[in-house]
Amino acid sequence: MELAVKRLIAFVIDGLIISVPTLILTVLFGILRLIISLIPVIRVIRGLFAISAIGITLFFFYEVVSLYIFQTTIGKKVVGLEVLGLQPKGEPDIWTILLRSFVKAVSITGPLAFLTVINGIYMLVRDEHGSIHDVIAGSSVWEK
Repeated sequence: MELAVKRLIAFVIDGLIISVPTLILTVLFGILRLIISLIPVIRVIRGLFAISAIGITLFFFYEVVSLYIFQTTIGKKVVGLEVLGLQPKGEPDIWTILLRSFVKAVSITGPLAFLTVINGIYMLVRDEHGSIHDVIAGSSVWEK
């Protein structure tokens, strides 16, 4: 299977894994927002911001924990991919993981989700093993 197709499948699997808790938390925050909206003074929480913040936070922690412990996510594991750093040993350090995960989470959820399409095009036109968040963090994705 081509690397880009494997990365897309891994992305969909990881997205589905994050979608369930995001949906649950979104419903809970929606109920909280409804309760808060009944109190005129506390109309602070906005729906889009709350959903984006939940998605970004969950995806960030999922990526960081998965990459730090296993050097891959569940989606990448299913299709046989791993994330490598640019160090001699190949394993990404914690700062690379944090930066990569943050840039990826921010660019695929919420108001900046349109960057996912740009990132996909970027991966297809380049012959290297990296997307925009990989280039920024100094990491790459390879077949095991």
